[in-house]
Amino acid sequence: MNIPEIESNFREMDDILCAGYAPNVISTAMELGLFDVLFEKPMDTRTLSDRLGTVYEITEAFANVLVALNLLAKDGADYSLAPCRYSEIAVGITPHEHRGSGTPIKLAFITE
Repeated sequence: MNIPEIESNFREMDDILCAGYAPNVISTAMELGLFDVLFEKPMDTRTLSDRLGTVYEITEAFANVLVALNLLAKDGADYSLAPCRYSEIAVGITPHEHRGSGTPIKLAFITE
């Protein structure tokens, strides 16, 4: 069997795929209150899962996706909000309501 050698680094395809799922992942994290919970203090998956009322295994996989997006950091077993290179990141083009409060969401990471 003759298998051709691939000479691409797949960067463009990776960018396209990432752009497709990142907004949904961030929106889900916001709806769950994940960023709010981790703003209080770093915590392991079991504690995070208990606080969010989610399934442990799915919470761990989901948190690892957020780590891959550089929105969370992982130190040992603990997850925390990742320090961002930007002074602020606003999430979402359309306004969402934060837990039915009628308040538009603006997710911001402030660096020192």
